[in-house]
Amino acid sequence: MRCYLSLGTNLGDRLENLRKACHLLKQNGVRIEKVSSVYETSPWGIKEQPDFYNICLEISTDNPPEKLLEIIRNIEVIVGRRSQFERYGPRVIDIDIVFCEGNKVDKKELQIPHPKAHERPFVTIPLSEIAPELKLRGKKVSLLAVKHRKLKREGAVLKKVFLSKSLL
Repeated sequence: MRCYLSLGTNLGDRLENLRKACHLLKQNGVRIEKVSSVYETSPWGIKEQPDFYNICLEISTDNPPEKLLEIIRNIEVIVGRRSQFERYGPRVIDIDIVFCEGNKVDKKELQIPHPKAHERPFVTIPLSEIAPELKLRGKKVSLLAVKHRKLKREGAVLKKVFLSKSLL
C-alpha cells in the first residue's frame, strides 16, 4: 500500500529528529520511496514556539493503516515525543498519515485522508514535490501548494532548508 506521511519537529536537533524517524520507519518494514525537501515553517496554532522543520514522505507498506499508525506512535515515543503535549504545541516529532491509496478511515484515532492536510502549507508544499497529482479534498496538491505559497499565515513556509536525500 502506498501512503503519504507528514513529519514535523521543532524541539531539539530538528534535522536529527527527522533522520531518526525515517530510520525507525525503515527498521519497522516501511519502505521510503520518496522524500521531499526539508522546509522551515512557522508554527500552526500556537505562535509562541520555535519554527518547525517539515518533510513529507511517500512510503509503501504491507501494513493496514491501523498497524501503520501503531508503528508511527511507537516511533514518536522512541524519538522523544511526550504523550502529554499541548495541542499544536512544540514537539520533538509529529508524524501524520496524510493519505493511503485505496483506504478511507474515519475513526476517532485515525482519519484517512487527514481531514486538515489540504489546509496546511507545511503539508501541501513539501507533498507537492513528491506527489503533485495527488488529490486532497478533490484538489491537486500542486494547486493547493501554489495557493499556500502566496499566503502569509500560520504554518507558512519560511524557506526550503535543503534537499533531504541525506535523511535516508
